[in-house]
Amino acid sequence: MPALVDNFRRVDPRSGEVDVVAIRARTGLSQRAFAERFGLDPRAVQDWEQGRRKPTRSVASYLRVIDKAPDVVAKALEKA
Repeated sequence: MPALVDNFRRVDPRSGEVDVVAIRARTGLSQRAFAERFGLDPRAVQDWEQGRRKPTRSVASYLRVIDKAPDVVAKALEKA
């Protein structure tokens, strides 16, 4: 899978833009599973990936955290 991820474009984090496709691809999850695991709207994930919408600034920050520590985020979201 790493070879697939290398084909995605790089995004400058200072631009406020995030590459949702690359972030999700690194998790190995489908759009629906990614949305469910991280508490996101599946339709929003689809729209972000297809360029119909862009994540808000706060969601872009959340996606960056998911990218850096997906297991930590998922564990924090688990119901106790």
